[in-house]
Amino acid sequence: MSKVNIKLAAGTDVGLVRKNNEDNLLFHGNILEEEHLGIVGEWNHSPISTQEIQMYGVFDGMGGHSKGEYASYIAASTAKKAAEFLKVAVRDEIIVLDDICKRANHLICRKSKEEMIITGTTLSILIIKGGKYWSCNLGDSPIFRIRDGEITSLYEEHTEKSVDEISYGKDKARGKSYPLTQYVGIPEDELKLEPYVQYGDINRGDIFLLCSDGMTDMVSEKQICEILFGEDELGNKIKHLEQCSLENGGKDNITIIGVEIL
Repeated sequence: MSKVNIKLAAGTDVGLVRKNNEDNLLFHGNILEEEHLGIVGEWNHSPISTQEIQMYGVFDGMGGHSKGEYASYIAASTAKKAAEFLKVAVRDEIIVLDDICKRANHLICRKSKEEMIITGTTLSILIIKGGKYWSCNLGDSPIFRIRDGEITSLYEEHTEKSVDEISYGKDKARGKSYPLTQYVGIPEDELKLEPYVQYGDINRGDIFLLCSDGMTDMVSEKQICEILFGEDELGNKIKHLEQCSLENGGKDNITIIGVEIL
């Protein structure tokens, strides 16, 4: 693919139920502080070239656990450092993604042991360089690609729900809350991390979406596709998705990143 540009937008909100925001994100080299309530307004960024390697991420601290916001902050910080290193060193993208998962997991597990707490976070990362993308996830924070009006999942849902859907069908699994089977913060002597990775080509007109399940639990994939495939500017589309999440209940923290290939 010849040189193309990408347009970016992101937003995060505490929602209508929770008192604190345990999500974090990596957006054009920026992450949020450990303790925050979200972004005031939306982040937008002028178009940039895909020739420069880009990394984006969403990290959803595990609700109900101690210091979920700490875990998501550590994961975001680890990804940010890796992204900065990639700008000055040539490394295989899949190896980099695996290293981020392992490094963040080690740091979170060490802190959990030191402070005698249980904490963890999901991790969903997208790398774009030239005409290609790489996606990686642990947990259930979605990554989608919208192309020609169709939405495609670029992640694997690491929950017991996915096991139930295979065994009993989607109807039995629908509407229930399921624990994660993979996440960042798993004790290293209990379970092996198995990040899900995809890679492929990008096309002009593609929109990649990373988000926490605080958005997808409130907004259907059909509605997501309709909004993102519309004629509005990307920043307005992300704002629309955030508003729909709040209007439909806002039961969890909401974090959304949109990446549009121009």
